[in-house]
Amino acid sequence: IGVAECIQSSVSTFGKAYRIGGDEFFLILIGTEKEIRHVMFSLENKRLMWRGKFSDSLSFSRGVVCASELPGCMVNTLEREADQRMYVEKRKFYEEKENRYR
Repeated sequence: IGVAECIQSSVSTFGKAYRIGGDEFFLILIGTEKEIRHVMFSLENKRLMWRGKFSDSLSFSRGVVCASELPGCMVNTLEREADQRMYVEKRKFYEEKENRYR
């Protein structure tokens, strides 16, 4: 719910957010590179400021890909690429977390 709240308030008029699984969301954003960066910045800030009833923090991994990076590809190709990037970020998050507790 916390992630959905952060996404909803960050995406605003730049696109749509879709829940595609239990804790997986797919965002389609339309805007300039600067506007999309602003949405991602806003999403990260909202995550950092989020406080829930049962938890004081929120974490999530994201994979971002722009259609201009893969010209002419279909949406499913963009989704696969974003998914791969998300797993890279997720691995990095857990590696850094593990290193902090050593």
